[in-house]
Amino acid sequence: AVLLPVVDGARFALAGLVTGPGGSMLQVVGTGLFTPGWDLPVASGVNFGFSWWLRPGGAGGGWHVAVVEEYQLGTHGEIRFALGVHPALSPEDGDLEVMVTGPAAQVRVRLPLRWDPLPW
Repeated sequence: AVLLPVVDGARFALAGLVTGPGGSMLQVVGTGLFTPGWDLPVASGVNFGFSWWLRPGGAGGGWHVAVVEEYQLGTHGEIRFALGVHPALSPEDGDLEVMVTGPAAQVRVRLPLRWDPLPW
């Protein structure tokens, strides 16, 4: 897990990244965000006010967008996100630049990636 610097009053922790035949999914926990009602589905167009971009340092090197595909409201004010990464990332990518842009600020970090096979 990696804790990102505060951006526009919100705090994000990157909890994991999974890539497989179905694509790539970035797991994130956020605090200090607008919290929609418990019954508001993602498909309703909820906008948390932040855009997510990933750029691998491998051969591809282009930007990938990460969009909220699922979220869950926690019991302590946190929101757990599953962000779908498009296009999917590859195990050939050796590091990853993550850019989170809010209404008035931006955070950029470069992270090493270590790809481990899943047990299934």
